[in-house]
Amino acid sequence: MEYKLLDEFGKIFNTKTKMDIIKTLISDPKKEWYGKEIADFINVTPASVYIQILDLIKLGLVAEEKRGRMRFFKINKDNEIVKLFLNKTF
Repeated sequence: MEYKLLDEFGKIFNTKTKMDIIKTLISDPKKEWYGKEIADFINVTPASVYIQILDLIKLGLVAEEKRGRMRFFKINKDNEIVKLFLNKTF
């Protein structure tokens, strides 16, 4: 495993909220979620979701789409780390 990949894993696993977001999005990879929906699902505040999801977007793990004033999120199935989760080969 490359050091870069290990570094990215460290950034993902550094908070429980990030892991909960990833698990939620991976649970239904085709679904688009809005922030409050994720927050309600994992029982945290919407602000907590938005803070953590920005890091996940920067890492390329989560894709974002804006529709009007709403922002929708889904897992980025093209990301190499996400592929490991989806294929359960880690």
